[in-house]
Amino acid sequence: MPTFETPKPITATIQIEAGSAKITSGDRADTVVEVYPTSAGSEADVQAAEQTRVGYTDGKLLVKTPKGKVKGAPGSVRVEIALPRGSQLNGTAARCDFVSEGPVGACSLTTSEGDIRIDQAGAVQLRTQNGDITVDRAGDAEITTGNGELRIGAIDGTAAIKNAGGNTQVESVTGPVQLKVAEGNIAIGRALAEVTSTSAIGDVSIEEAHGRVDLRTQTGNIQVGIPEGTAAWLDANAQAGTVHRLLDSAEGTGEVGATVDVYVRTYSGDIVVHRAHSSRLVKNSK
Repeated sequence: MPTFETPKPITATIQIEAGSAKITSGDRADTVVEVYPTSAGSEADVQAAEQTRVGYTDGKLLVKTPKGKVKGAPGSVRVEIALPRGSQLNGTAARCDFVSEGPVGACSLTTSEGDIRIDQAGAVQLRTQNGDITVDRAGDAEITTGNGELRIGAIDGTAAIKNAGGNTQVESVTGPVQLKVAEGNIAIGRALAEVTSTSAIGDVSIEEAHGRVDLRTQTGNIQVGIPEGTAAWLDANAQAGTVHRLLDSAEGTGEVGATVDVYVRTYSGDIVVHRAHSSRLVKNSK
C-alpha cells in the first residue's frame, strides 16, 4: 500500500486499461494508493494488479496499469486513492468506471466504456463513449457521452454538453449553456444565462429561464418557464404542433425587471411558454 506525504493538493494521473478507480479526497496530509485485482480468482487480474506502476514525484502521482495483451482481454484492477482535498485529477481508460468522492480541483476523465461519477470539482472535462455521467457540483463543464444518461446538479460556470443517445438533466447552471443531443430528452432546472440547444429526437424543457433561449428539436415538445416579473419576447414555430403562450399579454408590456428572448423551433411537437413553477402543462394533442 504505497503512501506518500502530501501536505498540499497534488495532481493525480490515472491510466487504466480495464477496471475501476475510486478517488476520495479530504482533509489529510498524505496520499494512499491501493491496487487490487477485480477478481482474485483471475490470473490476468492478479498479474495486472501486481504490474501496476505507482509513483510520486514533486506533487505528481502516477498510477498506470500494464498494457493488455494482443490476444485476450486485459487484466482488470480496482484502484483506490485517498488524497488531499482540492487535488487535480487526470484519468484515461479503455474500460473503467471512475468515481470521485469529496472536493477536488480541475478534473479531466476519459473512458471508452464506463460510468463517471463526480461529487464536487472545479472545471471538469468528462468523456465516455458508452456510459452514464453524474456530477453533483462543478465549475466550467465540458461533458460528452456517446450513449448514456447525463445527470448534473449545479454548474457554477459555462457548460458544453453533448449526448448522442440518452437523457440529459441539469438542475442549475450560472453561465451560458450549449447542448447538442441526437436522441434523448433535455431537462434544465434554473438557467441564469443563455441556453442554446439542438436535438433530433426528444423533448426540451427549462423550468426557469433568465437568459436568451434558443431551442430546436426535430421531434419533441418544448417547454420554457419565465420567472415572475420578467417579460418574454417569443419567436416560436411548431410546424406539426401547437404553440401555447400561457402568459398574460400585459405581463410582457409593462414595467418589468428583465426580458427573456425565447426562440424555439420544433417540427413535430408542441411548444409551451409559461410562468416558472406553474403547474399548467399542455399535453401533445396528437
